[in-house]
Amino acid sequence: MDMAIDACKPPHRLALSAVDDSGGWPVELVLTESAGMTELRFTHHLTDLEGVGEFGAGWELYLDALVAYRD
Repeated sequence: MDMAIDACKPPHRLALSAVDDSGGWPVELVLTESAGMTELRFTHHLTDLEGVGEFGAGWELYLDALVAYRD
């Protein structure tokens, strides 16, 4: 899949645009720190709600894999 970096502000923000067979979609990752803990806020920007259930379930799978790897 082709990916373009739209914004990169280390170490807190990364915005990407991905293009695949189903079209293009922008995502954003933001890291914040509070009391020694780091929070990852992941945003998939949608232009409509078509396919939102499939996108959400897919991202949950990837984020669960990230947590499992970290643990």
